[in-house]
Amino acid sequence: MGNSDTGFEEEDYNRSFALMAMDESGRIPVGNIEDINIEDSSMPFGIRTDYDKLKKYTANYYNDSDVLFVDLGDTYRLDKYKSYLNSATYNKMKDSIYKNINDYLSYVFDLYKDDNIYIMSAYPSNLDYSNRYRLTPLIKFTDDKKGLLCSATTRRDGVISNVDLGVDILSNYGIKNSNMVGKSFSYLEKEDNIEYLNHDYDKIVTISSTRTNVVNFFVVLVALSWVVSAILLVIKNKIPENKKETIFNVLKEFIKLGMIMPLAFLIAPITNASTPLGVFTSIIGFVLAIGVLGHLIFKKDDIKQMGLYAFLIITLIAVDSMFGTYLMKNDIMSYDALIGARYYGIGNEYEGVT
Repeated sequence: MGNSDTGFEEEDYNRSFALMAMDESGRIPVGNIEDINIEDSSMPFGIRTDYDKLKKYTANYYNDSDVLFVDLGDTYRLDKYKSYLNSATYNKMKDSIYKNINDYLSYVFDLYKDDNIYIMSAYPSNLDYSNRYRLTPLIKFTDDKKGLLCSATTRRDGVISNVDLGVDILSNYGIKNSNMVGKSFSYLEKEDNIEYLNHDYDKIVTISSTRTNVVNFFVVLVALSWVVSAILLVIKNKIPENKKETIFNVLKEFIKLGMIMPLAFLIAPITNASTPLGVFTSIIGFVLAIGVLGHLIFKKDDIKQMGLYAFLIITLIAVDSMFGTYLMKNDIMSYDALIGARYYGIGNEYEGVT
């Protein structure tokens, strides 16, 4: 039921929400995505969901359906129309829309409180999307369980995959579908659920938005160090004797970054930084600390310093893997939950380092 149309003409239709409810042949047994809106000049695009009609259809379809999908399209329309509004008008419309939605949700909870009810946002707002906050919330109301939603798909507290939702809906009926690759939800009780999610979300976005620049800088720096060193070794007899030792000593330190920086990336998450500045600062601090440590322990023995860095990084990867990979999950050179590139395990970057 419902749609996110921005008008009453075919070119204004937005009904992709129905894809969630279709069967393997693209069919939906019953519903109303056509005649569910009403003209309202005080709302974005002059249109809003007809909540009286929506309540009526909810009651009618409830008795004949195992699952109901409802698209409350007003928030989508408001976000799409936001650029045409001043702040006062926008807030007035938002308050009115929230009031209507709250009234409908109260109606649903009063009548169907014994059911499993999911509330989700299928898309982030335009502002969130532009700021890379591209995960969206999902809340499940159920009688006997509470806590952060978790899934074996991601193995990350509070983060689930879109492929898990359909599996979890079927699990309410004890049904499994061999064609589905997702996992049903589990629950982790935390006293600070909202605070935890907000902080973890900030970290996820920070890592995703900064990783490309940081990792590319690291790769280029180390690669150039090797190339320049190789060239200078070939022409070392042409380098003035009074400068040769200094030049190669400096280049050796840059080459060592190939071992030090992945180690610093892996240790940095212990600071729990959730801003780009915090992440950069922690990485630089650990790079310097590790480099100084190597020099203090093994003085000018470069090979033993490299052996120390190798020992530390292999040990840390192994220990972190044994205790739930907290460091790897928050490492700027590892996971990116935002795009679902990888959720767990040792990624190809650290496999290469190993």
